[in-house]
Amino acid sequence: MAKQEKVTIGGTEYTLQHPGARWYVSLQDRIRDPRSGLKMNEKYYDEMLENVVADPVVEIDDFDDNTKDLGELISECESFLNAG
Repeated sequence: MAKQEKVTIGGTEYTLQHPGARWYVSLQDRIRDPRSGLKMNEKYYDEMLENVVADPVVEIDDFDDNTKDLGELISECESFLNAG
């Protein structure tokens, strides 16, 4: 079973699930603009929400009125992925 952790942000509990080391390493390649090499934040956030946040299912548009919570959730995902 994959490693999981629960975090609460803005009153909502999220279950984070580690998608594996290969996925995480590959993510670093997929989120780079092929021309500039810069990180594409929208793609990065989409990937994190789709592959790390197991429950509830959320996407960027769900945070239109609260980008602070979105940023905090992504930070929690990063910490979780780097903790193991």
